[in-house]
Amino acid sequence: MKRAVMGTYKIVFKGQIKDGHNKEKLKAPLCKFLKVSIEKADILFSGKAFLLKKGLSEETAQKLHASLDKIGLVSHLIYEEAVTEGITTQHEEAKSSSAQRQAISHCPHCGGDLLKAPSMNEQPNTTSTNVEVKLSWRTVFDLFDRMGGPSADLTQMKKSETYQNFTFSQKMKVNFSIWGFVFVQFYYFYRGMWAKSFLLISCTLIIMGILNLLHGTISATLYNTANVLIAPVLFGTLAKYDYYRLKVVNEKMYKGLPEVFSNGFVIFLLFVASVIWVIGTDPALTEYIQ
Repeated sequence: MKRAVMGTYKIVFKGQIKDGHNKEKLKAPLCKFLKVSIEKADILFSGKAFLLKKGLSEETAQKLHASLDKIGLVSHLIYEEAVTEGITTQHEEAKSSSAQRQAISHCPHCGGDLLKAPSMNEQPNTTSTNVEVKLSWRTVFDLFDRMGGPSADLTQMKKSETYQNFTFSQKMKVNFSIWGFVFVQFYYFYRGMWAKSFLLISCTLIIMGILNLLHGTISATLYNTANVLIAPVLFGTLAKYDYYRLKVVNEKMYKGLPEVFSNGFVIFLLFVASVIWVIGTDPALTEYIQ
């Protein structure tokens, strides 16, 4: 039966295979389907949730689900429908038409059940295991988990013994985002990190204003280089950590800041003030006025 309200479908894989199939033989076709190297096959079968495809039509999703089932992979076909901003109703499509569909409202970021009453003894998330992300992000999220997980802030993570023992490549995976470096705030907008983006833009403008005040006392090369690199470096080094926090604990603003920064209007005022500040301290404008 067709639904009156249209949503989309997604395919989630949790490392499960059908009885009678060999996991080793299934690694190659799955990696080929996802267009990833065979070296990452063990991660796919770690039991963690991977989002294989999303935004699919019913027909496309059913065909893909059937194809995976045919080769012996147990995937989950999930119907997703927007309820309001940031919240979707998701329910897994029953393989048998006679099975009853169970609709559960989930947080799209942490996967938590929004209808479940919170327990006083319930412990906060300590890993990102149940968060549905692509394989490339799963590798990064696992590294953050090993550094302390959602209960640790970035400073604590960097001080952890685990981080100190990381290879250079592993440190780069958590420390730098080329997309954040190149597209700065626009990358944050794309990922849905609006509040943090405007806060970081404001910080960038404030620093640029300070540099404007120092203009003439520092070399022109240093002044110009700093102005160009402040925003890319700031966004590039924080992008992966901020996205991890958003997906795992639905963090919209940095914890530890005063509560006032949770107010979007305050962030907007800070942004406006920082724009006025950087314009007012601009050396060219000051020279023109004089």
